[in-house]
Amino acid sequence: MLALGETMTDGLRDKLTPVLADGAVVASLRSRGWQETVAVTVGDRSWTFHGEREALTGRREDDAAGAVRFRARRTGYASQLWDLELHEVPVRMELVSAAHGTHRFRSGDRLLATTDSTAWSAALSLDAEPGLPLDQQVFLLWVAMLTRRRNRPAAS
Repeated sequence: MLALGETMTDGLRDKLTPVLADGAVVASLRSRGWQETVAVTVGDRSWTFHGEREALTGRREDDAAGAVRFRARRTGYASQLWDLELHEVPVRMELVSAAHGTHRFRSGDRLLATTDSTAWSAALSLDAEPGLPLDQQVFLLWVAMLTRRRNRPAAS
């Protein structure tokens, strides 16, 4: 199971969020302010996850310009449902609980992963099926984090 750790900041704009598995850091998300583009490190691999209004993408830093390995497209206006592709494998993101911002990810009839959070903690976690590559798990967790943040009511 992956979980988002506590976000650290440099006191200015840069933020670093660790991704934990059994308490150990397995990846990190580095962002600037509220931008939806993050530099991601998974092991020795560097990625860029980029968010726009209707589309989210993931590409390796060593890929050719414009190459995309992961993508997500919102299926409807103001919807928490997304269609994703992980290395061209179609995946559907389904809402489990709007109150908790939790989802499940399916490829056909196969359940790939579910997200969870508890009433006691705002921390988001992802429980993936065995064999799902870590890079893909981190992308799914990031997509869930963004959709949750986008759908959170604005502070008054």
